[in-house]
Amino acid sequence: MNKTLIYIAENFAEAHMIQANLNDIGINAILSGEHLTSALGELPAHILFTRIYVEQKDYSNAKKYINQYKQAQKKSVKKELSYWKCFNCNELIPENFTNCWQCNMEYKQ
Repeated sequence: MNKTLIYIAENFAEAHMIQANLNDIGINAILSGEHLTSALGELPAHILFTRIYVEQKDYSNAKKYINQYKQAQKKSVKKELSYWKCFNCNELIPENFTNCWQCNMEYKQ
């Protein structure tokens, strides 16, 4: 098999989730380096990331999936970073809170 690197996962869980999703759409994904976390502190951090490989013939379809995955990640990060500023003490509060955690002032639009 002629394998090509498609993605470097941030953690073990992400790597397995991507592998499963690729396998579900008919792309054989292989993980490399998933067991290196036991060497944490002895190896450079970038070596410990799990790499995901696919066959060259599947690269184009796998790349489409990875691009969609990255776009979904960006949207969820933007959603998580929404805040409101307390009118009383100027504390930044995540938008899912209705009261300021600093002074307990209620959020008013």
